[in-house]
Amino acid sequence: MVKKIFLDLLLILSLIFILKFSLGEEQQLCDGNYFLLELRFSSGSFELINKSIQEGCAPDAKGNFEYKYSLVNNQTIISSGKFNSEVLFLDDFVDGEMSGGTELIKEQKIFLTIPYASEADNLEIFKQDEKVFEIKIYDAGATSCKIK
Repeated sequence: MVKKIFLDLLLILSLIFILKFSLGEEQQLCDGNYFLLELRFSSGSFELINKSIQEGCAPDAKGNFEYKYSLVNNQTIISSGKFNSEVLFLDDFVDGEMSGGTELIKEQKIFLTIPYASEADNLEIFKQDEKVFEIKIYDAGATSCKIK
């Protein structure tokens, strides 16, 4: 009986430790801001439309993606992630059942959300290992000032 109580208590303490560690890690990944990039995607290339800093957390994409981004400072990668701009996921309910699939898109406007890093200078986008796009990111959210 004492052994069972001890094992139950050990299990509860282990779960509390795991939950605390998981929540702490998530808080470290999000400091309350993210970069929002509006890009035009056409035939495998990107063009910047707008970049800004927004409040909130960028979603964490999981899966198999064709493109990779890196936030870079002095040629050192600060953070990276993956996304897919050529695939549109289509889901619908037909006769009470889920249906859908994917469709390849040659040209579209996409919004890319990236966790904010104040020390980042550049954003680089790669398709496989080839760099296909690069912009300066440090001035996102900057405004011009009026000189008298």
